[in-house]
Amino acid sequence: MSYTEDEYIDGMAPTVYVYRAMACKGALKLWTKGLKINRRTKLSDLLRTASAYTAVTYPRSKAGAEQAIADLEEWINLLMADMEED
Repeated sequence: MSYTEDEYIDGMAPTVYVYRAMACKGALKLWTKGLKINRRTKLSDLLRTASAYTAVTYPRSKAGAEQAIADLEEWINLLMADMEED
């Protein structure tokens, strides 16, 4: 059984959302510095994951990665603040 990105995200606990978004943000930061996190992960994979959280489609470029980092940072901060209120 395979899941789409949205179906996969809908079934996760809120803390897993935050961890996965932080990992994606960190990987994008490494990519913008010229480092790959592994041989298999491509920029488009990271941007697709970021898009699943932010609902924004990013161009496959360094500028797109930098925008995704900024948007993920904002999304993470909003969700963390919401989790602290609960």
